[in-house]
Amino acid sequence: MPGEIKYIGYEPLPARSNSRYPYLRWPAAGKRVPVKFPRAGRSANRGYCEAAFVEHLRRFFPKSGPVRVLDNHHLPTANASRPYEPDVALLHERNGLNLFLNVEIDEPYDGANRLPTHCQGDDDSRDNFFTSRGWVVLRFAEIQVHQQPEACCAVIAHLIARLDPTYQIPETLLSVGTPAGVAVWDVVQAQKWAKARYREQYLGIIDFGRYESSGVGPAAEPLPIEAEIEKLVAQATPLPPPPKPGTLQKANPDPRRSALSFDADAHQYYINGQPAVAVSTLVSRFFPEFDTEYWSAYKAAQRGCTPEEVAQEWADKAAASSRAGTALHQQIEDFYNQGTPATGSEFAHFLSFHRAFSHLVPHRTEWQVYSEELMLAGTLDFVARNTDGTVSIYDWKRSHKVVDAAGQVQLNRYQTAEGPLGDLPDCSFSHYTLQQNMYKWLLETNYGCRVRDMHLVVLHPDYDRYHLVPVPERPAHVARMLDVVRAKR
Repeated sequence: MPGEIKYIGYEPLPARSNSRYPYLRWPAAGKRVPVKFPRAGRSANRGYCEAAFVEHLRRFFPKSGPVRVLDNHHLPTANASRPYEPDVALLHERNGLNLFLNVEIDEPYDGANRLPTHCQGDDDSRDNFFTSRGWVVLRFAEIQVHQQPEACCAVIAHLIARLDPTYQIPETLLSVGTPAGVAVWDVVQAQKWAKARYREQYLGIIDFGRYESSGVGPAAEPLPIEAEIEKLVAQATPLPPPPKPGTLQKANPDPRRSALSFDADAHQYYINGQPAVAVSTLVSRFFPEFDTEYWSAYKAAQRGCTPEEVAQEWADKAAASSRAGTALHQQIEDFYNQGTPATGSEFAHFLSFHRAFSHLVPHRTEWQVYSEELMLAGTLDFVARNTDGTVSIYDWKRSHKVVDAAGQVQLNRYQTAEGPLGDLPDCSFSHYTLQQNMYKWLLETNYGCRVRDMHLVVLHPDYDRYHLVPVPERPAHVARMLDVVRAKR
């Protein structure tokens, strides 16, 4: 660790598309970007091709040269939350260049739990963490590293040479071409590949065996120089300001709230300035993604229009439904905090619920909670305080997919969740009950609460009344989801 802050000594190259592998993410151009040094130590969880690729890298970037290859390091985060671990780090510090390269090897799905990973946009926050701290991120698809390791090494060597004119590319790499491009996949494609055992096919294996999570855990307290770098990063990338506290928040303050920020437009949570995973995003990855391309083509053939028209119609309906749901949540929050009534059939359903359950003592609305251990966050719609010291959770749903007009839960007998949650039906009820159970875990683990019960309150304008749906406890499913989260970083 240096005694003073170092800065990148090169001009970042123009950004290119990140729609195909390999692709690069750079520190901000035209700025004095500080470099955060890595610390030794990382988890035992390694990508399947990592060790073999490191051997190739060390052959072309030996210890005697200007570039160091590190495969056992991590980058601490602010306030000792979970660190980030580069798959492989290459450091070139000579002549003040300070090129810190994070080489990532992306696989389309996890070999152990079969869930999609590294899908379009998934790694943006992670990459931004590195680039804002002076690192270049270079991502390869696993199939490229496995089938064309020398070509991947050549990409790295040519990148270094562009930034350091004195660097000599190894002679054996001069005649090596670039790896065949691979399109960055979406969730639908990753799920299809998992079912087809695509990784197993190109790796030539039967299965990936089992692994145990043994992460490095929270980093030690930041060193003074690391704290100074984090201050510089925070100044360069300010976070959204917290919303003004409402009546319930003032009456029942949350001392942990100051560490949490939320960008509503991007639906991105930040814990101590670091990006966190939303509970809703986590839950969605355990279920099949809707294949818009396939079904829009299918429906277009039936209706005599184009797939694009069908897809746009669906997107417009989803956006309108989302706006209406957001508006209803805001109306209910205003009612509990300011006593402000609203109009509309769905709000009338809420008022009927409120009158029927007038004994409920409001504790918080739109309560944002988190786990710094797992970098996981979410928002509870309504929490009521009970006389026995416990709390009850209520979630407002302006949806016709949870229950029908008669209040019967709508289950899916034809499709299930993915991976370790494969015993659950793929339906809105499963999604929402898992979210509620994750919120229960967050409250009981991090906030000293005891959750007595959980409920969905369906407030759909087409129904003639509200429906109160009890949420079953699913501790085993929560444990499986948490195992997946702990295995990642």
